[in-house]
Amino acid sequence: MLQLKNTNLKALIESHGGLHLSSYLKESDSIDQLQSQLSNTIATAKGYLFPNVSIEEADHLLLPLEQLLYDEELLKQLKGNFAIFRSSKNFEILKVPVRVEPMTVISSTFHVKPLLSWQQQEKQYLMIGVDSEKVYLYTGSMTGLRLLDVYFYGLETCNETTDILESLINRDVHNWIANWLQDHPKLVRKPLIIVGDSGISEYLCMNLGNRFRHLKKVKTSFKPYLTQDITDFIKEDFAYNGRRKQLKALSEFEKAKERGLALENIVDIASAVCSNKVEKLYIANDVHIFGLLNQQTGKIRVHSKSLDHEDDDILDDLAQITLKNGNEIVILPKEDFPQKNFVLAILKDESCDSKEDDYINKYFKDKGACYA
Repeated sequence: MLQLKNTNLKALIESHGGLHLSSYLKESDSIDQLQSQLSNTIATAKGYLFPNVSIEEADHLLLPLEQLLYDEELLKQLKGNFAIFRSSKNFEILKVPVRVEPMTVISSTFHVKPLLSWQQQEKQYLMIGVDSEKVYLYTGSMTGLRLLDVYFYGLETCNETTDILESLINRDVHNWIANWLQDHPKLVRKPLIIVGDSGISEYLCMNLGNRFRHLKKVKTSFKPYLTQDITDFIKEDFAYNGRRKQLKALSEFEKAKERGLALENIVDIASAVCSNKVEKLYIANDVHIFGLLNQQTGKIRVHSKSLDHEDDDILDDLAQITLKNGNEIVILPKEDFPQKNFVLAILKDESCDSKEDDYINKYFKDKGACYA
């Protein structure tokens, strides 16, 4: 369900070596609360760092956080949940539009599992809103809507509305959107949601359906100053479809289990992941298994909690390796792991590769050629 495509996520995953601080903070009601969370982050980080690293190295790592703590102008801009990523070469703050639990991790890589959950849920879409005078074109995501353009058709300014006039307006609106899509062809890759209860919205549904793989009509009156209810509805719809995909992925695991291609033990899974034998990895979003993973041997050492600056969530490490290998991960709630393993894996079917090699060899043998 999730592969390594997002460029920001890719950069975070590819950063390794040296000290990496990852901190997740949930939405605060005031600057005082936010400063309190930041203070806790700094205190927790110091607990992991001292006495394992030098004072100079620790101070260098934490300096941007110390500065942020007293930058009230910047803190005012930090709305909602967000994450802080700090290494010797990087300092980044990301808004995270999904539920997060406050936590701070210091390791040799960034802790990105909460971001993976977000990316799995993230859906970018195109939205057209139609009211009595205008058509609004938006792009949308989990973080909200962004207005691209507005087209004024002014139906209410006409004294009399005829079938011919409506037909002309429908055509003009359609042409305006078609021109937008022609100038921005990537937009047609996104799901299209059309909101409105007018004849124009019906016309657009009928005439844009062949341009988009996914089109949904929300038959309700559209008001550009009241878009929150619409975006909340869209998020719920995406969440429902996302849950269906999760259940389908679990069904795939059960089928793989019947074929002897499933693993349920973290020790075996770690070894398989590091050997690039895993096709699909399932991990619990809201569970942490701290310890050390040797990426060369696949051996793990599990700790009851994060002990120092070298420990990380092994589930997070396994997810990152799986993505780097070009394979797939599925983030699931812990309730989907009845045996409390919190990590599952489907192995690659090497018998298929073997059959393909046999076919190729036979082909070249029949042709009188040597294939190596």
